[in-house]
Formats: sequence, structure tokens, C-alpha cells
Amino acid sequence: MHRIAFIVLLTAILASCSSKQAPALSKVEKAHLLGPKSSVSMRWHKVAGPDFRVYHGIPQSPAEGEIGFYIGGHPSFKPEAGCSRHAGKIGIHKVTWHRKTKADGSIYQTTLFALGGVYKIHAWVLGKDLSELDSLTRELGTLRLFSKATP
Repeated sequence: MHRIAFIVLLTAILASCSSKQAPALSKVEKAHLLGPKSSVSMRWHKVAGPDFRVYHGIPQSPAEGEIGFYIGGHPSFKPEAGCSRHAGKIGIHKVTWHRKTKADGSIYQTTLFALGGVYKIHAWVLGKDLSELDSLTRELGTLRLFSKATP
């Protein structure tokens, strides 16, 4: 029962991340998240729960797509049926991406990996094509959390 309630809560939080209602990060939060090497070409939002955070980034126009990640101890991760698996990286972390091309031709990929023992990262990237997907995946990897050894 608790697992179902958690999944419903997480689904609601992730849905709120994709809306424009999620609050934008403050300058301090943005500096902490981005680190010195990341571009500021993304609008970042954060939803904080009791023991997790969800970050959602949307590129500035003319780019499209989105990136995001959950960090916490209890991710709800289930790749879509029909996904292909691809070896890749997020910053210094080797991951296995689960990728699927949507009906509109956009490409979505998601992954799950451990970060520093108890924390798990569920990350996702959506791009209009493979070039944009790769560019957004590189952008995700430049975040301070992923570009250096686990804090």
C-alpha cells in the first residue's frame, strides 16, 4: 500500500515538473547545481520531497526537448516496453540508457544508477532528434553532481 502511495506521489511530482508551475531555482541553487562548466542555456526547476529532489531543465529557444533527474533513495524506474539499450555516460558515470523513439519522431531515453551508496539517480532526456538528444545528454553530464566524484 505504501509503495502505491509513493508511486502516485512521485508521478504527481514528476508531472508538476513538466508544467510551468514548478518554481525556478534561485541564483544560489542554480550555481550549486550547474557548477563552473555548465551553460546557463537551461531554465531549471526543482521539486523537493521529504527525502528526494527532482530537477527539470528546459533549454532556451530555439532548442527543444528537456532533461531531468530524480535523486533519492526510492526511485520509481521502469523502462517502457520496446526500449533499446545503449551504453553511455552522464558526466563521469557510466550508465545504460533505455531509449525509445516516440510517434512524433522525438527520442526519449532514461537510466537509473547509484550515486554514493544510498542515493540513486533516475535521469531522463528528451530530444526532437538524435543530435539534440546527444547535446542535451552532454549538458546533463556537465552538472556539478555528475561531473566530479560523488560528494
